[in-house]
Amino acid sequence: MSEVEDDIHVDAPPERVFEFMDDPENQVAVTPSLSSVESVEELLKGRRVEYAYSMAGASMQGTVKTVEYDPPTLMVWTLDGSVEGQIRQAFEPEDGGTRATYAAEYTVPVPALEGLAEPLIERYNRREVRTTLENLKDAVETLPVEE
Repeated sequence: MSEVEDDIHVDAPPERVFEFMDDPENQVAVTPSLSSVESVEELLKGRRVEYAYSMAGASMQGTVKTVEYDPPTLMVWTLDGSVEGQIRQAFEPEDGGTRATYAAEYTVPVPALEGLAEPLIERYNRREVRTTLENLKDAVETLPVEE
């Protein structure tokens, strides 16, 4: 199991950041290697979504399902399919904005290559999480403010 975590300050309230990330289409817009999502089931708290993801030229598919949903501060998803694990997205008030944290725990898709591929995949995922957070910041901070 590998883990990666990063955070960023977003100049917007947690409610706005949470709402943005709660829309699966926005996840595609800010996550570089996420190529598609399809919301297949609305749950009492959250949803179940099918996804397609590309990592280093390899295409992966699976399902993410909300297992913790506490607006506007927390979403936790389980991943099943090509990649298994958990994604935690937290949004805490900070200096008039939000500290957005993205943490992922996952298994390397090819167990036989785990020892060799894991450091490369971890570096790739660290860049992916950092870029996702930077894209989130840019997207939310440039949204028109609703009155």
